[in-house]
Parts: sequence; C-alpha cells; structure tokens
Amino acid sequence: MMKLVSAASILAIAGAAQGSPFNSLGFQGGGGLAGITGQGFTVANGFFFDGNGGAPNTSPSAPAGWTGANRFLEFDSYFCLDPFGPAARNRSTGTSNNSARTLAFYGDYGPPGAAAADYNVGEFATGYALTFGAGSHIGDPTGSNPASTPENRARLGVGASGAEGSGVPPVGSGFAPNATGGRSMLNGVFVGRLTVTTGAMLSGAIDFTILQTAMTPGGSETHELVLGGAAVSFMTHTGPQLLALRAYLVAGATRDAVDVQLAGLADPLGVNDGEPFGLADVYDLWVQVIPTPGALALVGLGGIAALRRRRA
Repeated sequence: MMKLVSAASILAIAGAAQGSPFNSLGFQGGGGLAGITGQGFTVANGFFFDGNGGAPNTSPSAPAGWTGANRFLEFDSYFCLDPFGPAARNRSTGTSNNSARTLAFYGDYGPPGAAAADYNVGEFATGYALTFGAGSHIGDPTGSNPASTPENRARLGVGASGAEGSGVPPVGSGFAPNATGGRSMLNGVFVGRLTVTTGAMLSGAIDFTILQTAMTPGGSETHELVLGGAAVSFMTHTGPQLLALRAYLVAGATRDAVDVQLAGLADPLGVNDGEPFGLADVYDLWVQVIPTPGALALVGLGGIAALRRRRA
C-alpha cells in the first residue's frame, strides 16, 4: 500500500546518521488506579472527547465506520503504541468522511485509495498485541463523575507483547512529526490522541518502558516522562538516548479549528443530554528522541541526503 511505502521511505532516510531507533514495551499513567503507576493526564477545564464507547474507552475505533456524523471519530481520544501515527480514513478525494486534518498534518499517509488506504493503529507494525490495565479510562464514561473516575482525568496502563514464539519485538519507533506538521527525522512512537475542550490546558506524565535488547525477551528500563518536560536518559538497544513526551497540536484554535458535532461519551453534557462536544483542540502525543547538539548536526546532514535522493 502507498502509505507503507511512504513510511518505509521515511524510516530509511536517517540510517546510520540518526542511529536512534528504540523499542517500547508500554507505559503507565494510572493516577491512583490500583496496581498502575504513573501520573496520568488531566485537562484543566472542560472535558476529553471520547466518541468510541468501547470497553475500556481508551482504545481507538476503526476508520471504516467514520462516515456521516461519525466522521468526527477522527478526533476520538485514545491511547496506543504505534510507530506511524493515528488512525485515519483516506478513501477518496474531497469527501468530508476522510480524516482531512490528520492527513494534512502528517502529509505522508499516501494518496486516497478506497478501504486499503485507511490506516488502523497497529497496522504498520503487526504481530504484537496491546493490553490495557483494569480501570483504564478517558474522562468519566458513566457521566456520573464518581470520585474514582473523575471526568477531567485520563488514566491507564498499557503493555505491548509479541506473539509467543514469533520473534516479533515490541513496538519499534518510526518518526515523530514536526510542530508545524510533516515528519521530523527524530525517532518516536505515537502513544495516543487526546481531544479536549478548546483552550483547555492538558498536563500529565507517564512511566514509559523500553526494551533494552533488539528482540524479546530481554531487559527493560522505565522512567517517568512529563508532558512537555525534560528529556530523560534511557539505555535503548541502540545505546543511551534521551527520550521525551511531546504533544503536537493537530487541530485547534490556533490550527484549523475543529467543531466536533458528535456527543461525547465521557462528559456529562454528551452522556446525559446528547449535546455535541463542540470546539476542540486535538493533541497527538509522541515519545521521541531528543538529540544532543552533535546529533542535531547529523540530522541536518541526513535531511540534505534525503532531499538529494528524492531529486535523483
């Protein structure tokens, strides 16, 4: 499929110059959930948009059903581990059922091409399964806001494992986006999309775990990553690297504002009254490499080489 060819090309650009792939085993942001470490995420005012309604409501829905009013499921909040990016519907030119904002922001999902051009989370790196910890949730899926399930919190634990005996490693890294859109040359893994009431401040942290060897089984290492905070040193299978948790604004008040005309399933107005979620900011969360100053120079050289290769 074109989108995989495009992604594979990106993975080949940096080569030895970047030299910084890593493998992720999962992350925790329990915020007080039993048996799950990590801070989790909080929205300072308003709510998270959850339009999936699955159990738990932390998982993404498939883009096959994003038609008509359900096209707003492009902005469903969820968590995952994926080397390429968020789920997207990419079936035809000029239809409102396509994931226009997501496709425009990343720019490399390939041309539209019916069902085969859709991207489902986990499609790029097959052979692994994600498991969510008990009690994982985004907002308050009951609409009653009990103290144990606050509507302004997203809390979870998620682990990745390859099929037994398959030799498949946990989720490897792809390339994180630039703040202005398009792909950077910094290795990263997409960990989730959080859509919040427009203008609301999103904060939080996770305990992120990497595999220290190239394949499973092997040793692991876990450190806390604060959203927008300092990079933290991990000993990955390619050597010591600095990783950080970053949020990229895909749509919002300052970038192609989105008005979600679908009732949310994790906020009281949506649950109790069926009211549309309304104006929203859409953030994609990535755990990514933060290069040292010397590595930044190599990234620049890698980018020049890529441009020359494309022209050739």
